[in-house]
Amino acid sequence: MREEFFKALKKVFYEENGVNLPIYGVPFAKLKDYATSKKDMKKGVEMIPEENYRLRNEDIYEADGSSDNNDFGRKGGHSTASSSQPQNGS
Repeated sequence: MREEFFKALKKVFYEENGVNLPIYGVPFAKLKDYATSKKDMKKGVEMIPEENYRLRNEDIYEADGSSDNNDFGRKGGHSTASSSQPQNGS
């Protein structure tokens, strides 16, 4: 369920912005060091982690818009080519 949520979020972000949703992995630190506070927003400041913390392996869309994530939207969320059993849902 969590994985499907993030796939959907990444897909919508890409469709709206034409770029991958940037995902960051930051070292253990205080979250406030990397999060935009309400006070920051009022000042027009956006806190974004440094580029070297970007997790490029989380990018699922290529520059041409293609995706290696062709199973998005399928019931079960995973491609199971070896399975001939119908999936029960609903």
